[in-house]
Amino acid sequence: MAYHLGIDLGTTYTAAAAERSGVVEALTLGNRTASVPSVVYLRDDGEILVGEAATRRATGGSGGVAGGFKWRVGGRTRLILGGTQY
Repeated sequence: MAYHLGIDLGTTYTAAAAERSGVVEALTLGNRTASVPSVVYLRDDGEILVGEAATRRATGGSGGVAGGFKWRVGGRTRLILGGTQY
């Protein structure tokens, strides 16, 4: 079955929707809603968290956190988290 996927990477939130057989449906991202925070967090052990999990951990952790990174997509500026370039 063919489908189309649309992703809106926003400065603050990210959302997605899928179209199948002419029906468009917003997709649930994260645990509860159709959008998640556009945030990425690098844990001390190297694991990368995104969305709600990144927001929760960023408030109390010592790893690297970044938001508003959509402006860097396609550019030469690298995202630096915890001293590592991504």
